[in-house]
Amino acid sequence: MAYTLDGIITCLNERRVRATYGAVAGVLGPGFVAKALMKDRERNAENSWVVHKDTKLPLDYSEEEMAPRLANTVVIMTADKLRDWLVRINCPQG
Repeated sequence: MAYTLDGIITCLNERRVRATYGAVAGVLGPGFVAKALMKDRERNAENSWVVHKDTKLPLDYSEEEMAPRLANTVVIMTADKLRDWLVRINCPQG
């Protein structure tokens, strides 16, 4: 089994942890491109945990669309670290 975008976002949201677009795309696999990862998803607090590597914030979100206190949380920067974290917290796959 493999992780899904919805599953990863749920785990990030529940634990209040951010991960970069690149880290999430890397966990999902070669068919996923970091730039397009969240393109068709609603801009809301739950989806705001996936962030840009430089700003550590979601792209093109207003402050009202972001989770409260988003900026005061940990950011997972790489696919390997995200994968390890998902395993450690028993995030469900598939």
